[in-house]
Amino acid sequence: MTPTDRTTLREFLRRQTLMQNPMAFDPVVQSIMFRKADQPLLTTDFFYATYGAKVYDALNNQIRFWNALRKVPWGNDTGWRARTGRNQQTQGLSEDGTLPERRKSTFQKINADPKIIVTPFGVTVKAQFMSNLTGGIGDALAQEQEDSKTDHIKWTNQSLVRNATGVVTTSGASGVAVVKPAGFLQPGDKYRSTTAANGLQTHTVTTHDATTGVVTYTGTGTLVDGNAVTIFSRLGPISIDDIVEQDGRTMPGINNSNVLAYDLTSRTAGTYAAAQVFDNDGTLRNISTGLVDAAIRSVRDAGGEPDLILTGTDMADGLGNLLASQQQFMGFDEFRVKVGSEQTLPGTNAGFQLATYKGIPVFHDPDIAKSYTEAGVLGGSNVYILDTRFLEIAVAQMPQYSEDRTFRTSLIINGLFWAMLELRCTDIIKQAKITDLNAIS
Repeated sequence: MTPTDRTTLREFLRRQTLMQNPMAFDPVVQSIMFRKADQPLLTTDFFYATYGAKVYDALNNQIRFWNALRKVPWGNDTGWRARTGRNQQTQGLSEDGTLPERRKSTFQKINADPKIIVTPFGVTVKAQFMSNLTGGIGDALAQEQEDSKTDHIKWTNQSLVRNATGVVTTSGASGVAVVKPAGFLQPGDKYRSTTAANGLQTHTVTTHDATTGVVTYTGTGTLVDGNAVTIFSRLGPISIDDIVEQDGRTMPGINNSNVLAYDLTSRTAGTYAAAQVFDNDGTLRNISTGLVDAAIRSVRDAGGEPDLILTGTDMADGLGNLLASQQQFMGFDEFRVKVGSEQTLPGTNAGFQLATYKGIPVFHDPDIAKSYTEAGVLGGSNVYILDTRFLEIAVAQMPQYSEDRTFRTSLIINGLFWAMLELRCTDIIKQAKITDLNAIS
């Protein structure tokens, strides 16, 4: 049979098939064929997953507080002076009166050395070669450079907002004791806590596990459950929580030591070395507009003018819900990073659009220090009322990158990001903190 003008090719093929196998198009036969337990070729027989070179970072790399602060050159000095007393001889004088005795101002000195921050990494020459083959991530060294750069600045931001105090939740020696919140102590930091049999001791941190809270340290004595831990000094940059503190507070846990900052040894409330702290003696309570108002007022009474409310994402939502229900949010405004005692001009797009309370922007940072209980249970984020005119990142050495391909001991390309800087607060008394806050549900 051959196709004709009236027979399509499809019809021709069908007829040819029927001639060879009359049951080929029988519905019953087809149903039986498709129900048979055949072994078709599966993707699992030959397919192996391959992944593109693009790496998507699943970590929170926001560096919000770092971005909110102005960066200034370190300068020729390591410290600054605070005038803490007026000339008290100002008075009225009669027409023929005798001039009063001369008096003078009182000055106090604060010193702060720059802190070195390093982020080392390495890539083997084999990894660098194979990373460009099928299934690799492209340029492994470039990928690790980019990730390490991100980690370098992220760690710096976390350092700026770490907790200044913690509490022992499991007694024990180094490597056994647990201190919460987990991870707020960094290698090289020094803290104080009352130990078993040895009283108040200063320990140097080796590690503080960010998940379990287990701390390893050098020093005498074992830590005791329920005792507070307070920062004595930082190897890395000082935290805003260290700065906004005062002596004599009742913290979660039994404490016999205060939080220190810079080279200050006494931080009596109401003096130049102490900030305004609104706590609740270690007992958590809800945030309220009354607390926020009192903190703002305390900064203004000390001569400051708050221009930033810094807190965590949780408390930013809590404040938003609280204030919205009371119709006290004043819309949105722009917080502008300060340059010296000035600020960026409108129109330069150098700020952040933020919700405000009483004209003060509410700024959130996911790394912010949190409140906690004596049992080490985390509460809500602290709330800081700041006058950022007196806050700055003093940079002695800008972040730099160094690389070593000398292969002295192994075939590894070594890289290093490093910087030298410190967080300065030139007027501590004009800063405030609200702590001992419940978590926001």
